[in-house]
Amino acid sequence: MSYDNASIEELANALETEKAIRDNTLREISEIERKLKKKQEEVDPIGTVAILLHSITCKHNHTDGCSWFYEIVNGVHDWSRSEHAAQRHRAMLLLSSSVKKGVDADTVITVLKELQK
Repeated sequence: MSYDNASIEELANALETEKAIRDNTLREISEIERKLKKKQEEVDPIGTVAILLHSITCKHNHTDGCSWFYEIVNGVHDWSRSEHAAQRHRAMLLLSSSVKKGVDADTVITVLKELQK
């Protein structure tokens, strides 16, 4: 099968269009994920703080030393499982103490995100 220059150019244009559509879709997905993450922080600041605390403080091997990632099923955190429950408890203590001192949950989350970098 042979292709002439016009056919090759058409294929190249089609591929370029497909790539542009894919790139745009990926940007849209990223934006939706960002908005969803922000909404999650608004809905469940304790869970957000727990996730950040785990990310910052856990030094265990995640193959057999920490069950955190095994407790996430289809992207959903199971807060009743051991590691999640422990981190959620720490998050509640941190937020409770912070609020008593006049520091809101958004500020705690911002500070933890900075520490995570």
